[in-house]
Amino acid sequence: MVLRGLSAVLRGLPAIGRRLRPHVAHFLENELDPGRAKVHFGRSDWARALEDDVQAIKLNPQSREAHYDSGAARLKMKDFRGALADFVRALEIDPRYADAWGARGTAHAQLGDTDQTRACYEKALECAPADWPYRSAVERALEVLRKK
Repeated sequence: MVLRGLSAVLRGLPAIGRRLRPHVAHFLENELDPGRAKVHFGRSDWARALEDDVQAIKLNPQSREAHYDSGAARLKMKDFRGALADFVRALEIDPRYADAWGARGTAHAQLGDTDQTRACYEKALECAPADWPYRSAVERALEVLRKK
């Protein structure tokens, strides 16, 4: 329905419509299937998940979730610095995004930066709701870090 209505609008603007049609189709394909990257992620196809996340970022650069998902894929691919950059961007968009704070801490841990790991995990707990699914794991990690 949406595609037909948009096609009619584009046909009404012949010159512009021809130039926009491929871009609009690409946009709608991604907008109508926002979970495609998550499907690839669930199948452990990190590279394809990352491709879809990069596309999602191009379509909506202010999406904290797209930056987070991109970082998660990079983390799985062991691109820890790239993951860190994505998590930082997600936190620039939403400074209280607990999942991004936790993942940022994990990236720092992989890079061997204990102080930053601890700070990120503490911030994650500060921002997270009481029923945050990662709360107990982050609390346990912090206990271990505090003993070091």
